[in-house]
Amino acid sequence: MCKKNNKRKIYLSLFLVMALFSVGFSNVNYSSYAERSTTLTKKKYSGFVKKSGKIYYYSPKTGKKLKGLRTIQGKKYYFSKSSGEALTGLRTVDRKKYYFSKSSGEALTGLKTVDRKKYYFSKSSGQALTGLRTIGGKKYYFSKSSYQALTGFRTVDRKKYYFSKSSGEAYTGLKNIEGKKYCFSTSSYEVLTGLKTIDGKKYYFSKSSGEALTGLRTIDGKKYYFSKSSGEALTGLRTIDGKKYYFSKSSGEALTGLRTIDGKKYYFLKSSHQALKGLRTIGGEKYYFDTSTCEAINGFKKTDGNTYYFSDKDFNALRGLQSFDKDLYYFNESTFAMTTNKTITYCNINFTFGSNGVANSMKIKSGFENDKRTNLLYNGFSKLGLPYGSTADGLLRCNTFAAYCYNSIGYTGLNNLRSDNQAKYVLAQGGEITASQLKPGDLIFFNIENSPYCDNNGDNDTCSRNEVIDDIKYHVHHVSIYLGNGKTIDTSSSAGHVKVRDLDIDTTSTAYYPVLYGNLLDK
Repeated sequence: MCKKNNKRKIYLSLFLVMALFSVGFSNVNYSSYAERSTTLTKKKYSGFVKKSGKIYYYSPKTGKKLKGLRTIQGKKYYFSKSSGEALTGLRTVDRKKYYFSKSSGEALTGLKTVDRKKYYFSKSSGQALTGLRTIGGKKYYFSKSSYQALTGFRTVDRKKYYFSKSSGEAYTGLKNIEGKKYCFSTSSYEVLTGLKTIDGKKYYFSKSSGEALTGLRTIDGKKYYFSKSSGEALTGLRTIDGKKYYFSKSSGEALTGLRTIDGKKYYFLKSSHQALKGLRTIGGEKYYFDTSTCEAINGFKKTDGNTYYFSDKDFNALRGLQSFDKDLYYFNESTFAMTTNKTITYCNINFTFGSNGVANSMKIKSGFENDKRTNLLYNGFSKLGLPYGSTADGLLRCNTFAAYCYNSIGYTGLNNLRSDNQAKYVLAQGGEITASQLKPGDLIFFNIENSPYCDNNGDNDTCSRNEVIDDIKYHVHHVSIYLGNGKTIDTSSSAGHVKVRDLDIDTTSTAYYPVLYGNLLDK
């Protein structure tokens, strides 16, 4: 009887224990624990746990899942407020944007491309940054609302930038955008304005839009011309709207004044920079610029009722006595107009010019019939147009022409002498004078450096035509006869015949210049 009662007591005790055990487990929060087995044993989790491909984090202290934005071991994570799972991808947390790794769940930093759009996440906070940012030496601009890298033209703090539509990077250098040219600073990335030199070429960028401007532009009082296709400043001679301009090859600026371009002369006004046309007086000289090409012409030109002759070399109108082949003309000293139907006295000789401007007669002025200087020149004028050459052929060279003129008045000292020996003769006779002492009929000897006619084609020490004048050794290769009023008469191989020339005593030429003036007629 006692044994049966004991068994009942044991069964009852076991039943009560199991009942209590069951009641106790019914009050456990499973959200804080993970089932490891189907046994009655339960284990508390701590740290990161991955279940069914999802990541959770359990507090080491409480064993509970963490939720919301958390920093764990220096890295940020964002756990669902409902399930506690780590959320990934782009997330907005407290109005701030983050980007969480799909594999690790941690917040990524730096420049990231998400759904083909760029973002920049702070390396310290992980938050998406906005505004203008320099990343890896390249500049980007991130939206304050969407956090995305913006593209195209953007104005930031009154400065203009352009961000690539593909990479989001700010442009630098010269760029074509939608058919227009811009230039962006290589240091600040902002669009440049004003006149700029890029790779040796000039461009002009609008101060308002930044685009390269084209056509004719005045910048700081200087005129430029920019190509409509490339935008670069064009140089050289240009015709714009029927008017000619000349732009410097070095600076691109429109030049003014008298200019020689490819052997042709032009004059560009200081005010408009345009090339002049027609008859113009410039610096005391007269020029005629073709009405279509604007080029200064040479030769004869009739305009405004007068005829002029423009120099073959410098294109300026000639004045005074001039000869062309055997014909002699006279151009007014002040107006430059050709004299017609009039008699002019020159060197005591009366020249009568016909309707065509050519001197058709010359006669020694009354009272000077026996004047040796007048007769010497009269005889020289009679040889105008005679070809240059040997006396054996009835022709004359510079030295034989001088000898002929002096012979015509009975002076034979220059006969059979080269021009250098004639210079030596003048010195021996004590005939050296200064340029200011020159009279019509006096002699002028010229030095020619590196002359092709030099007997030895050598330097000053080997040329046989060397002559020491005023303690200086010269090459004397030419002689002329002075007419007065800045004119000479002579012949040369370059001219090809006897002709009247303009004399430039103050020549700056280093190859051809007068070195000796001689008066033999007053000895």
